[in-house]
Amino acid sequence: MSDGFSRLRGCLALAILLCGAVNGRADGGTMEATLPEASQVIRRMIERSKAVSANTNAPVCLFDKLAVYETLDSGGMVKRAKEKLYEVTIRAGMTSNHLVAVEGRRLSTEESVILSEKERRWRDSYAGGRGGGTTERMDDIVNEQLFSRFEIRCVGRERVRDRRCLVLDLKPKAGELPSDRLMDRVINLLNGQLWVDESEFEIVRAEVRTVGTLRLWGGVLGSLEFLQLHVDRERSVFGVWYNRHFEVNLRGRKLFSPMLIRAREIGSRIRLAGQSVSPMDR
Repeated sequence: MSDGFSRLRGCLALAILLCGAVNGRADGGTMEATLPEASQVIRRMIERSKAVSANTNAPVCLFDKLAVYETLDSGGMVKRAKEKLYEVTIRAGMTSNHLVAVEGRRLSTEESVILSEKERRWRDSYAGGRGGGTTERMDDIVNEQLFSRFEIRCVGRERVRDRRCLVLDLKPKAGELPSDRLMDRVINLLNGQLWVDESEFEIVRAEVRTVGTLRLWGGVLGSLEFLQLHVDRERSVFGVWYNRHFEVNLRGRKLFSPMLIRAREIGSRIRLAGQSVSPMDR
């Protein structure tokens, strides 16, 4: 019973691996320069990902992440909620989360280490393959294997927070796709759009959703009926990109019980590692 529930919750952990306040659509249709082929954009994104992973001289940054995880009733009202505060480290494009407070209570050093490691193992259990473990490099996430699963079109240019972006539409390719991991099976259902910074080829915004139902153990333990993901990313003054806003809404079933989950994360106060600022001083 708990396994079916944890697998559905595990989809929340996977969502953030798929990517990385945005103004409304602007300049739609007014940027008349010829659009590049989607394959060219993807190639530049992959080159960027590899360069970020290989750049050992990039600054190491920290930012605060306030996360609120809510369980909703069938009418969308909050039944239960939990608030957590993290200090997130960004090193060569990859992030690591250090849990510092739960429900406003600052954790002791020992509690923080134990709970942070527990959460890391939980995320790894869903993102890893059958052999276990997850990647530690950005170019192992944003790569040819990921994008080869999708039909992708470059459909326009728009400005997002005054950054000129290319807009990509994506949907899964027809035919057999990798399905070894839970993450693979979720990815195979994703449709949506990416807004890609045209100067640095980083994802600025992502809006994706699943189309179709993912059944766990043939539907016996439960099912993922719908997952919707919204991510806003921002370039810091240090040249490091990070998630400013993340929201995922999940609808599923655990055995015979419906389940609605919403997770929201807000990033703030990005700074260089070594600056003496406590995440609790908000």
